[in-house]
Amino acid sequence: MPRALWLDELDGVAITAYVQDSAATLRFTHPGLVKTLAVDGSTVTVTWQCNNLAGRRLTTRLNLAMPSCDGFLGRYVLADGSIPGGFGQPLDLAAATALNLDDGVLKGSIQIRSAIPAEICGRPQQTVSQSEAGFEKIMQSVELSFTWTVPNDQCIIQLQLTTQPSAS
Repeated sequence: MPRALWLDELDGVAITAYVQDSAATLRFTHPGLVKTLAVDGSTVTVTWQCNNLAGRRLTTRLNLAMPSCDGFLGRYVLADGSIPGGFGQPLDLAAATALNLDDGVLKGSIQIRSAIPAEICGRPQQTVSQSEAGFEKIMQSVELSFTWTVPNDQCIIQLQLTTQPSAS
């Protein structure tokens, strides 16, 4: 499976046939979907315009190489300020509109906001390395998946990813 940002699935099937409208735009089409990416300063906004897809499940995956990996300085922070765990631990949220990835090594955070509630699943992505001490797991990235059940036939789903430095 490739590791990148914004890898989409519809009902569990990877969407690999997006067509870019033109080389000058970040607008892509697939039957029933128009996907647009926009960058404004430190924010990336991805918008999916869903047409005649009510009841279907749209998923996007983000693979983020966080500097703290599974160390104690990397953690998930929920909208209410609670901390359900670190990047090296599984994360499962049934319906959420916000998630912060706080990274002390990065000295900042990545804030992710969804316009409508999404199922959010976070998993560490690890490889195995051989060292003098034998085989060991090395965390490479965090994979986050956001899954929405499309609520109606003419729907806009939007996800924003914003980076910001720590307050301290």
